[in-house]
Amino acid sequence: MKEVQDANNLDDGIITSMRWLKPLHRRKKGQICGHIILKVTDATEANRMITLGMYVANKKLTVEKCNVDPVRCLKCQGYNHFAKECVVNHDICGHCGERGHRTSACTNTTKVHCTSCNMDDHPSYNRYCPTFLRKVADKNSITPENNLPFIQTDEAWTWNKTVDDRKHVSDPGLNYNHPAPAIFYQQGNQYERSQQRKHQMNQKPGSGHDGGPPRWEDLPPLTQEDDEGYQQWAQPATNIPDFE
Repeated sequence: MKEVQDANNLDDGIITSMRWLKPLHRRKKGQICGHIILKVTDATEANRMITLGMYVANKKLTVEKCNVDPVRCLKCQGYNHFAKECVVNHDICGHCGERGHRTSACTNTTKVHCTSCNMDDHPSYNRYCPTFLRKVADKNSITPENNLPFIQTDEAWTWNKTVDDRKHVSDPGLNYNHPAPAIFYQQGNQYERSQQRKHQMNQKPGSGHDGGPPRWEDLPPLTQEDDEGYQQWAQPATNIPDFE
């Protein structure tokens, strides 16, 4: 985690945990990419990750907020209750649908069955399951924050309905009305963009030339040391990070 924090100019302790979304044993043969779940301690930093993205193993990644999902029982595969509250007296597998064993203990590699839909073309935990999608729609209707891309704070822009809407409001780190210098759009200048992000994160409210958010022209120029540092920073990753 420290390597990821350093690459994104985050203070130590901002990221408290990292893990793969899909367990290793469920990966498809030949799979070369996947989703990571991060837990962070600061809502402002989380929102900046959502806006600016972040680097992991020298690759620029997009970031999205995790929404509150409907509750699914891991014992009977039904909804709206937890396993400890389940009244069913036997386990039902979320993969093959058979009774008598948990999903984590399933050894069936040929059969899938969704208990909720009573269909054999997807497992109960599939996120495209028709029943799950209906439950998600119901959950979103009573959970307003699920329909917003940011973590809500006292900043007005965190209540916008899309990430693009930020260009219409006061932004603590970016100013869409003033284009960035061309160097930040040139291919391969990841280090320069990282430096830009660092400068943005170090700016405080009211540090702009007019007392408002800092603008591109307010940011300090890159130095010779920054340019030399890029050569070492931008080396390709030699291994895949292990977050377990």
